[in-house]
Amino acid sequence: MRRDAALLKPAASGRAGWWLMCCLCLVLWGIWGFLSKLLADAIGAVEAQILFTLGMAPAALVAGASVKWRGLASSRRGVTYGLLNGLLTAAGTLCFFKALALGPASIVSPMIAVYPLGTVALAMLFLHERITVIQGLGAVCAVAGLALLS
Repeated sequence: MRRDAALLKPAASGRAGWWLMCCLCLVLWGIWGFLSKLLADAIGAVEAQILFTLGMAPAALVAGASVKWRGLASSRRGVTYGLLNGLLTAAGTLCFFKALALGPASIVSPMIAVYPLGTVALAMLFLHERITVIQGLGAVCAVAGLALLS
């Protein structure tokens, strides 16, 4: 069983589990994007990043406690990936807050929301994952949508 399974156990089985988590993420991040615009309009990007990070601390503590902190640093590679992930997330979020401070949320958020296309490209290149023709068309539509937004 994966280490995070204890935290998400009630909804972690089969397609229903990941689908529910995706839907919850979509709702939560949608609200997060809206609140981020309010935050970016109220204070600077650096201050927003600091408060955002402090707001994440309780969630990290609850998650750690739910797995009793076991195995947190059991893999050197995992620790490296985790720290790099945190650094990249922080840098990206700082850029997001700055973009929101400079531009409209109705354009900034959708533009940022296509970041998974980078993940797909990297997964194809380094992990040799494949996408279907339909998924490729979806990616093309996402890029076309960006052109329509700007």
